[in-house]
Amino acid sequence: MTARSIAMTIDQVAVRFGGLVAISDMSFTVGEGEIVSLIGPNGAGKTTAFNVMTGFLTPSAGRVTYRNTALAGLKPHQIADLGLIRTFQRTSVFPNDTVYDNLLIGLHRQGRVRLIDAILGLPGARASERRLRQRAGELLEWVGLERRAHDAAGSLSYGEQRLVGVALALAAEPSMLLLDEPVSGMNASETHRFVELIRSIRDRGITILLVEHDMPMVMTVSDRIVVLNYGRIIAEGTPDVIRNDSRPISDMERDMLEIREMVCGYGGVTALRGISLDVKAGQLVALIGANGAGKSTTLRAISGLVPPRSGQMRFEGIDITGARPPRVLASGIAHCPEGRRVFPHMSVEENLDMGAYLRRGSGEIAADRDRIYAEFPRLAERRRQAAGTLSGGEQQMLAIGRALMSRPRLIMFDEPSLGLAPNIVERTFAIIRGIRDAGTTVLLVEQNAFAALEMCDHAYLLENGRIVLSGAGSELIANEHVRKAYLGG
Repeated sequence: MTARSIAMTIDQVAVRFGGLVAISDMSFTVGEGEIVSLIGPNGAGKTTAFNVMTGFLTPSAGRVTYRNTALAGLKPHQIADLGLIRTFQRTSVFPNDTVYDNLLIGLHRQGRVRLIDAILGLPGARASERRLRQRAGELLEWVGLERRAHDAAGSLSYGEQRLVGVALALAAEPSMLLLDEPVSGMNASETHRFVELIRSIRDRGITILLVEHDMPMVMTVSDRIVVLNYGRIIAEGTPDVIRNDSRPISDMERDMLEIREMVCGYGGVTALRGISLDVKAGQLVALIGANGAGKSTTLRAISGLVPPRSGQMRFEGIDITGARPPRVLASGIAHCPEGRRVFPHMSVEENLDMGAYLRRGSGEIAADRDRIYAEFPRLAERRRQAAGTLSGGEQQMLAIGRALMSRPRLIMFDEPSLGLAPNIVERTFAIIRGIRDAGTTVLLVEQNAFAALEMCDHAYLLENGRIVLSGAGSELIANEHVRKAYLGG
């Protein structure tokens, strides 16, 4: 590949979140007109790489160049103006507006009309409106949603909503498109049609970088594949080269936490009735269910706060059944409990230091504390303030920071959005996704079932102390029982 044909160069990029290394020394190129897939287990650094390329994250080291323009210091909208456009794992449509109107909203920046002209309905404004409406129709036909144009976007299936996201990305007229798990939630026929869509996008001269877990789809559509594990590139080549590699991708996704036939209770009340579940390394796993279903008890049992009556728990292959909380914490498991549970009369800084009480090495602890302050500037401003005087959102940030101070490999969150304002809830969820993307495994109990299912890799539904359903988050969202009982129908 000659220098002239290279669209993007990623050169020795590294990303660190506190003591966590999300990406280490990543280098590869994407050629003009190529379809390149970035694959690997959850937590390998794929979405983090996308965030660096599109300006949502600043790399700790290295550089990204797009068509001979260095992207360092550019804001996401400036990078988008260069033609580098991305989609996201989460669907984000205006549910009460039609699919057609969603596209028109996405096209609004292309309407080069003064407000006064639009208000007066001048000929130039009317002509611009006609062009945008025609373009919206063309985009819907391109992604195969023309028959759903006048349906409410919220009535579309999960897979169809993802197609709306792709159409919105195409509305920005990209020269390179970054697709983040685009077929998540699609059935086999939808995935087959999406493969054809990707090829048609490439045939129109648009370069594609794809993050996806559907390996048959990746092998079918890709020109080249880059394999990540723990933030490092471990293999690169054509689909045939990767297919014949001696390290199958499935072997990377090891079970970090295994629970088998666990029974727990309080006095004469049985809260968990023989549950079994697995949490794979790098995943964000959600536990959903009604109040009293046993979700918090599950986390308390893992932490050693509630000893199981029977069953077994293994963490990274080590039996932790019945282990006391200090041993569980020392093994690499941190617990953010319901209600934050900060030490109210201690300062913010003292609370953070409590999260590191099992660690040694004051220099490393101080460095991690500084990284927490960098991630949560409000905590830095209030480091000497009593934790009990913080707002609910600030206390949640402190609870998360305190858990991260132990440098966990698995972090458990119990109802992190409880009692928080909507804007703080979204910020909290973004932080949790970032923790997963940085390589730390997450086990989440959350009252907002839809939000939990939308951002998780795998989910379990608990009812009356038993697991009654499990699968990918998108699968549970599509399940009729889950939709009626937990998602408002």
